[in-house]
Amino acid sequence: MGLSSKSSDTHSYRTTLKHRQRQKRYYQANREAETTKQERYRLRLKTETLTYYGKGGKLQCCWPGCNEVDLDVLTLDHVNDDGGRGRRSREHGSGTKFYRWLRDQNYPDGFQTLCGSHQLKKEILKQRRAAQGFRLLMAHLKAIPECL
Repeated sequence: MGLSSKSSDTHSYRTTLKHRQRQKRYYQANREAETTKQERYRLRLKTETLTYYGKGGKLQCCWPGCNEVDLDVLTLDHVNDDGGRGRRSREHGSGTKFYRWLRDQNYPDGFQTLCGSHQLKKEILKQRRAAQGFRLLMAHLKAIPECL
């Protein structure tokens, strides 16, 4: 007969615990090299993702007429403004976790690269349209006596 499940679970836990301890010792001994390696990975993943969603598959803002290519100011934009839903549901997270999720999903549609200025401009335009719609609704309601 094989090992009992309890014995197997204990062995698995001990093996995992030893592995974690070994990883921790290695990381502490090589902290600077590991930190540099992780930073390069995050930078490469961000660059790949923003390039994929950039104008013409290039690392560039997608806003018409914008030629911004500085990685420090480029961001990923949800075209349909539904990014909060994915973060709240913990479907994909944000930052590096989000870039990795996009890559693992084969870069689905619905995203674009925007510079910080145009990300803000898009939000301002969205709020302006919402306010204008509200004003139109109120004007319409005022024209109907029983509504007010």
